[in-house]
Amino acid sequence: MTQELEQMQPGHAEPVVRLRIRNGADALAVIPRLLGFHPAESMVLMVVERGRVELTARFDLSLCQDPVQLLERLGTISGRFPEAEWLLVAYTADSRLGDEALTLLELALGPMAVIEALRADGQRYW
Repeated sequence: MTQELEQMQPGHAEPVVRLRIRNGADALAVIPRLLGFHPAESMVLMVVERGRVELTARFDLSLCQDPVQLLERLGTISGRFPEAEWLLVAYTADSRLGDEALTLLELALGPMAVIEALRADGQRYW
């Protein structure tokens, strides 16, 4: 997996900063910068189109326990990015909850659309 992340600077003539995300470790390193904080008990979705990260979204991991709301939220995002591939990260120390949430999202998005699905507990990732 190699994705480019471009930091857009509207109204500025400064050069665009490009980062390459080659693996899960790279994604985990850049997510806190994109969100502006270190997520906990969260699901983070990186939406990728044509090799570029177009959107990074975060929601409470508990939302994955409400399939109706989860599908509503995913529908909104996937409607905006119909050709997207997805990188999913469940941030939690509860391995069962994280794995169930990732499985649900992979089923909802389709396994071919998911680039990678990771679970991170703040120390390690799987």
